[in-house]
Amino acid sequence: MKRLIRFGVALFVTLAATLTAHSQAKPFPSSDVQKIHERLLAQIDRIPIYDNHSHATFPDDSDMDAMAAPPDESSVLRLRDDNPEFVAGAKALFGYPYVDSFLFPFDNRDQSGKNGDMAVYIPLQEKALKRYMKQEGVSGLPADLAGYENFVRQTLADNQKKGGVAMKFEAAYFRSLYFRDPPRDKAEAIYAKYHRGGVPSDEDYRTFQDYIFRALIDQAGKLKLPVHFHSAVGIGDSFSLRNGNPLNLENVLRDPRYSKVKFVLIHGGYPYTLDMIWLTAAKNVYTDSSLVGYYVYPSELKNILKQWISLFPERMMFGSDAFPFNDAVGAEETFWLAARSARTAVAAALAELVAEGAFTEAKALQLARMYLHDSAATLYGEMK
Repeated sequence: MKRLIRFGVALFVTLAATLTAHSQAKPFPSSDVQKIHERLLAQIDRIPIYDNHSHATFPDDSDMDAMAAPPDESSVLRLRDDNPEFVAGAKALFGYPYVDSFLFPFDNRDQSGKNGDMAVYIPLQEKALKRYMKQEGVSGLPADLAGYENFVRQTLADNQKKGGVAMKFEAAYFRSLYFRDPPRDKAEAIYAKYHRGGVPSDEDYRTFQDYIFRALIDQAGKLKLPVHFHSAVGIGDSFSLRNGNPLNLENVLRDPRYSKVKFVLIHGGYPYTLDMIWLTAAKNVYTDSSLVGYYVYPSELKNILKQWISLFPERMMFGSDAFPFNDAVGAEETFWLAARSARTAVAAALAELVAEGAFTEAKALQLARMYLHDSAATLYGEMK
């Protein structure tokens, strides 16, 4: 009898170990990961791409985006015009309303004089604001803060009617992404002091920007416009990594007043990609892989995408950040490079996860389609 009991216990332990081995993901992929990758990539190459973020224009078109690459900025290795991948791209190949300008309505001489990058960026913001004022029939800054707020809200509403699908902040180029929540009377006093002239102190300007930022987010919620944030390293040699860290936005993303606003942390928070993905634990926060897809090679992009897929795959999207860097490396080439890298890297990440027992190949293809197309299409209301 004791023998039978011991045999039964041993059999139970053996069966339990067998079941566990087949149901638990392994720390290392099986040896057939390359074959899985080839099978997945062949099908992933046929998934249509929905590009969440790009700058499809020409190098001298500053009206497409109120930003530009400063002269002689440092360029990452992969984006230099001697990269042989662009030869392959050439052979294979042949609309957001930006809102940062609303943050700079006053005399900006101190802002543009901070460094060489600002000397390029600030005049572009001033130009964009003047264009919006002309669009709305406003000849000068309104007499009071209420008038300025109305101008801001009306511009957003009109741009949406013209086809705008989101609004974008590039504020990380100019200041920290940490936005305080100042009372309206403070912003009103600052506007009254400077709207007719005078150079604001850095503290006054920041307080005013913090207030107007909140007004913009509130209007985005009312219009059901997704809000995009540049949240990563940026062009120019004076860009602050600390200011652009997506964790600076946590007090906004977690604010219950904005729970219905859809936020998109474009560029994946790079190089803070792991910090960033935890922000998407909130159901109204998304991210994309734009910029990352051509800043790093597929071997590194694979590792980033694998982390994201393992945590919150339904909130990650493809984005190219196609950008006309110069006459040799244009938006077409950078889109091709980003798209090719994304397909290759996501196939590799999914192949490893399949080979590790995380899920099936069928599930992997479903996740690939979400990343490359479905999540963005759903966010912008093109999939019901």
